[in-house]
Amino acid sequence: DGLSEEEREEAISRGGQIFLTNCTACHNFNGAGGAMPRGGYAPTLHGVEPKYIYEAMMTGPQTMPTFCIGILSPEEKRDVIAYLGSLEETPEYGGFGL
Repeated sequence: DGLSEEEREEAISRGGQIFLTNCTACHNFNGAGGAMPRGGYAPTLHGVEPKYIYEAMMTGPQTMPTFCIGILSPEEKRDVIAYLGSLEETPEYGGFGL
């Protein structure tokens, strides 16, 4: 909220890079989650309120690492959340979550 359309697009782009670098191994490139080694499971990030995604980045629930302020700034966390929000706005042309 509070960003111009251009700033929003830039935030989505930055957030996508951060997500692809740090999160796709567990949450899939589109945030769908899935099975992990040793019986673990990464939840889907679709339909999750932004405040809970932010909280998860801060606390690292289950086996997820923490992305505290020393690792990702509040703005970078916002950018990741913007990217995830953009995924929900974009149709999935690839079918079953690829």
